[in-house]
Amino acid sequence: MQVVALTTAEVVALTPKQQRRDDGWSIAEDRIVVPLKVAGPGWYSIEGEVVIEGRKRIVSVHSAAGLLVHLPLTLKGRLLDLFYVPAGYSGLSMQISAKDLTLYRCDFQLTKLTTMQRVWRMTRRLALTFIRQPASRRRGVALGWTSVFEGLEPAYRKACQLRAWHAGIPYAAWIRLHEAEHAQPHSRIAQYLTTRPRLVVVVYGDATLSAALWQTSIDSVAKAKIALSNVFALTINTGLNVDIPTSVACGDAKALAKWLAVDGRVLLLRAGAVLSAWSGAWWALCGTSAPFSYSDSDYLMPHRRRPQFKPDWSIELLRSTHYIGDVVCCQVPALLNCGWLESDWQRDRPGQRLVLRLAEQLDGASAPEHIAAVLWHDTLPPAPAQPASVAEHLQRLGVAAAVSEGAHQTVRVSYQRSSTPLVSIIVPTRDMLNLLAACVNSVLDKTQYPSFELLIVDNQSSCSDTLAYMQQITADARVKVLCYDQPFNYAAINNFAVNHADGELICLLNNDTEVISAQWLDEMVATLQQPAVGAVGARLLYSDGRVQHAGDTVGPGGCADHLHSKIARHEAGYMKRAVATQEVSAVTAACLLTPKPLFLQLGGLNEQQLAVAFNDVDYCLRVREAGYRVVYNAYAELYHHESVSRGKDSTPEKAQRAKREAEYMRRRWAHLMSHDPFYNPNLNYQRADFSLGRELKVKAPWQ
Repeated sequence: MQVVALTTAEVVALTPKQQRRDDGWSIAEDRIVVPLKVAGPGWYSIEGEVVIEGRKRIVSVHSAAGLLVHLPLTLKGRLLDLFYVPAGYSGLSMQISAKDLTLYRCDFQLTKLTTMQRVWRMTRRLALTFIRQPASRRRGVALGWTSVFEGLEPAYRKACQLRAWHAGIPYAAWIRLHEAEHAQPHSRIAQYLTTRPRLVVVVYGDATLSAALWQTSIDSVAKAKIALSNVFALTINTGLNVDIPTSVACGDAKALAKWLAVDGRVLLLRAGAVLSAWSGAWWALCGTSAPFSYSDSDYLMPHRRRPQFKPDWSIELLRSTHYIGDVVCCQVPALLNCGWLESDWQRDRPGQRLVLRLAEQLDGASAPEHIAAVLWHDTLPPAPAQPASVAEHLQRLGVAAAVSEGAHQTVRVSYQRSSTPLVSIIVPTRDMLNLLAACVNSVLDKTQYPSFELLIVDNQSSCSDTLAYMQQITADARVKVLCYDQPFNYAAINNFAVNHADGELICLLNNDTEVISAQWLDEMVATLQQPAVGAVGARLLYSDGRVQHAGDTVGPGGCADHLHSKIARHEAGYMKRAVATQEVSAVTAACLLTPKPLFLQLGGLNEQQLAVAFNDVDYCLRVREAGYRVVYNAYAELYHHESVSRGKDSTPEKAQRAKREAEYMRRRWAHLMSHDPFYNPNLNYQRADFSLGRELKVKAPWQ
């Protein structure tokens, strides 16, 4: 038997530089290798805790000959598995790896098992899996009742995958798991298609695209599993040396206009994009009432990779990244009315201009439909978003904004303020002078926005230095101190302060934040002044520069969680979303801007059921429920030392309160917990890390 224990203090003392400890541990920046001592070949159990922080976490057992087994690790770091050590092994070790790895605890025990012990443990794990796990999750690892006939160990390995259900899977495994469900369409699909209006497929592009790309796209139409009597394809580029099937018509924009002088929809396919199998049926059956629809996609170079699992409709993200791509299906009147055929058809990267023009016709009553399935593959590398296209789009709408190139080939849109309303910045605090002073001083010294008041809400501070500072800082005419002499209730404190605020706009701000960018409040106010925006959040960083908050998601992780948390400041994030302004389900009240009238209309923060946690998320969801947008602004930057002033929920009372608040959120917003509109259902809902999900949440329209 081998027992290894490592305390938190010992782990923290480990440096990221390559070294070898006296006990044989090999430590590198993203990998820790722990030697294992076993009593000869045979089956072993490994049980304990490996608590690590980092992305793409992997715990595995290796011999000198290579990998023996991956060990499933629960969200809380629980380790319980069996593995076989073959005869002739050497150099046995456990490897712990992750990107930006931090190891907090490593405590495990190795025990050699008899045959009876091994069979009993495997059988018990299988039985509990069938009892506790729903069929939808078991299907995600291909574990059915017949799996036991494949052998006890293979079935056991499938059950072990569910123990680490939070971990994402490679894209190749995701394809095998999810798309096999769509391979056999329903027998009534032909009947469904005949009841739909005609779908015209248009392959489009500019003169820079080769004939081979045009041919690839045209050929994919015939393979897209639609009855050809319902499909017509036209290429808007004459003189191409391509093989045009008899079922495909070829012409220019004028010829296309004649084809489209009928009711129905048109699927626009940029040359170089390839329709996936059965995609034709998806397009024909979905989005029939939406102004236009778009789908998920990936890249074919030459194998499928880099899936683009997109959020639902987000006009701000479209202006920042053109996340929708160059394949859309739209109503014929929408295409004809947008004027795209006349002005932009032959220009480079016309797909971005097309979607922007289509977006300009939206009246707010209807939104584009997002089909959460990979319906096309791109054979061209991603092109940067075009500031010129976005600038033209905003000019056509009469929106005043400065448009420039953003980080990672995104577009930065800085809206121009229509006015300068008074902003009431509310900072609750109890003592913690070092944090409070840094926050207040940074707001007063760095904020360039000219019209704000700073309300410090004193919640029973007792530190004489803190009290003296608050008295001293009120010498600045912009600062007021309000006394809230009640037990800590974050929601109630802020509601109290709002009732004493003079501003038209309310900015909730934690006392453990510090201003980074001088234009933070200008950015947030200008964004809030855009049509139907009800709340704006900021990009928050830890003190070491890593991202702490880039918007919130609802459902992944169990309740609500920050997006892109702990990635490096310079990283783009999933589909560049960490550095792009966009609509989200919620933003944190560590820095949240909202109109005071709307705040009062919605009843403020929920101080009854959500005294401490999730009240900001709940408020944002009520904002969206009332028909307003919630926007994450990637250019309003502050530091946030998360929960330093309040502390963690470490006592039994605090833990029970946190549990009650999470349960309330899951009940109140149950309809969003399984599908956040801005977090694709094909992604992992066990962790908000944009890894690929195992659970089958999306069904084909014929299923």
